[in-house]
Parts: sequence; C-alpha cells; structure tokens
Amino acid sequence: MVFNLKLIHLELVDCTSDPHFIYLNDIDQLSKIIIDLCKSDIIKYIYQLKLIIKEGFKTVKYFDSGIYSSIKGKEGQVSSDYVKENKLAGPFYHKDSLFNYIKIETKIEKIMPGINGIKYCLEWVKNNFKKYIKSNRNISKFELRISVIYDKLKKHMEHDLIIVDFLNCNINIVNDWNHQDSPNYNKFISQIKEFFKSKNLELYNGVSIEY
Repeated sequence: MVFNLKLIHLELVDCTSDPHFIYLNDIDQLSKIIIDLCKSDIIKYIYQLKLIIKEGFKTVKYFDSGIYSSIKGKEGQVSSDYVKENKLAGPFYHKDSLFNYIKIETKIEKIMPGINGIKYCLEWVKNNFKKYIKSNRNISKFELRISVIYDKLKKHMEHDLIIVDFLNCNINIVNDWNHQDSPNYNKFISQIKEFFKSKNLELYNGVSIEY
C-alpha cells in the first residue's frame, strides 16, 4: 500500500484586519517612507513598537518598546517633551501582556518608544539585515510592528498597526476591521491614498495579514 503525504505549512491568520500595502524598491526607500508616514497627520499617536526576527517558527531577535498610554502606570514614565516629539499615546510605560501566550525563545530587548525608537530600529536593520540574510538561516520574518492611533479613526483598536516587512520590502497600513463602520473610515482611506500618491506610490488592498 502506498501513501501520498502532503506537508502543509500552517500559518495563523488574522481575519479581523483591513490591510493596505505599499511595495518599495529597497530598505533605504522603505525607511524614508515609514519615517515620513509616522510624522504625517495620518498618525495621531504611536502606542508601541516591536522588531521581530524569526528563523522558521523560532524567534531569534525581539525588540519591544513596551506600551505607552495616558493611563498612569507603575512601571515608569517619560517627559512631556519626549511624548510630544515622539507622538506617544501617553507618558506612562506599561508592561506588554498582548503576546504573553506566545513562547519567546530569545531575550526581549527594550527599545525607546515613538519616532526615536523607529529611527533606532531602522538603523539597526540597515546595519544587520544583510548579515541575517547571508547567514543561510531560514529567516521567515523580519519586521517592525508599529501600533498606532490613526488621526481620522480617533481610537486605538487591537489591529491598528503599521507592519514594515523588510524581507518583502513592503509597508502594510492595517486598521481594525471594526473601523469600517466609522463615519471617518473613507476619509482615512482617502488620506493614506493621498499621502502615497504624493510619493508616486500606489496603494494595494489585501484581504488578511499574518498575525
């Protein structure tokens, strides 16, 4: 008796998000666009940063700014000037519990929050990307996740984030699916389209994102 086996690579997919992709030519262009985007009026606040590198299913590098909000926290805080300059959602630092259910196989490295943290991550990627790719390791994920509050959508929902995918050289502007009921949703879409049109870039809509 002969059995034909088919191996299927399983991915956990989030279907409650509304993604919009921009494809870039290289990491230098990607870095410039993401800084301009985060400094633009599209982004009201930056909630949290994560830089994640995976080899297969194993996390090999993990940077995390922690969550910053206006709710007073016990873990610490930053100055009001830093909050303003970096578009933080508040001065108070809170430990992140969002990914507690995921096994992290490597040390979590703390990074500064906001615009400065994004700049740090982009510089780190610029200096280390080729080293990881040329190491013949099975790098399956190399991305920066920026949790945000979009100005037009007013409030933060779980899947409001910008995903910078360095492997595929694209930016995914994601909003939670629930925002589609917002009266400002179409204004938000028009705003991001106009931003990228000014950069001579075309926005592509997707159907789901890897979570």
